[in-house]
Amino acid sequence: MRSPVSTTSLVPPVDGSMTFKTYLAGLKAGPDKKGDFIRIARSDNVMPDPSSWQALRAYVSARHNNENLLEGAVIVWRAYVAALSPHGKR
Repeated sequence: MRSPVSTTSLVPPVDGSMTFKTYLAGLKAGPDKKGDFIRIARSDNVMPDPSSWQALRAYVSARHNNENLLEGAVIVWRAYVAALSPHGKR
């Protein structure tokens, strides 16, 4: 069962100071959904560098079609948006 995703926490700031792939490269991949996404995304040579949650969701859904991976992707995307926040929320 899919849980609804709030789009307010999924919009990165306009300044684009750090790309998603750059952010992803600095993350530790643990033994959870987030870690699974990090490992797979890093090893995916054709993954684009998305500038929106919609682009990342569409890619992960089309390329991998895995609900757990999509849940991990949303966790990482939200953390990315928070890291770019002018308030420095993490």
